[in-house]
Amino acid sequence: MRLLTSAEASTLLATRGLKIGAWNELVDLDSAKAAHRQCVAPADTRTLISFARSLLEWLCPQQCKWIILQIDNSTAPLLSEPAVFQFLAMPDLKNNWDVGTQRTFMFNVEDTDDGNQAVFKTRLSMLIFIALAFEWHVHFACDTGAVGQRLALLDGVAYLFGPENSIRAFQT
Repeated sequence: MRLLTSAEASTLLATRGLKIGAWNELVDLDSAKAAHRQCVAPADTRTLISFARSLLEWLCPQQCKWIILQIDNSTAPLLSEPAVFQFLAMPDLKNNWDVGTQRTFMFNVEDTDDGNQAVFKTRLSMLIFIALAFEWHVHFACDTGAVGQRLALLDGVAYLFGPENSIRAFQT
């Protein structure tokens, strides 16, 4: 990514019939030709992102070193979904995700921005979010969880496994 000057942006935007407006928004050069449609994002998306973070905090309440993600064979991503997964899970890899053969992933906090736990957990909570939204079948385990503690996401539903006291402790 690089920053653009106003002049550079104006030149690029003009080729698309756009300019930067008074509030730094993008507006049409010729508003008479402009049509628009309001599409309100569902409020449930905000709830889902919070739920995803709560699930991750349940799985790894403490700082952790690694998380395993296992994608089971019931997951058959639609054409656009692997790109989203790859953007979040494999940003540094040069190759594309081979959906047919690559089903097990280990996320190491040491590999994330100098071991930044917040960046690590944000990326993982976004993976949980997309797995729920895409209704994938995925499973997570982390190094600081109790023996047998794991999270399964199946068809948009979260399943918590582990000691009963751990499961009872889950709060959204």
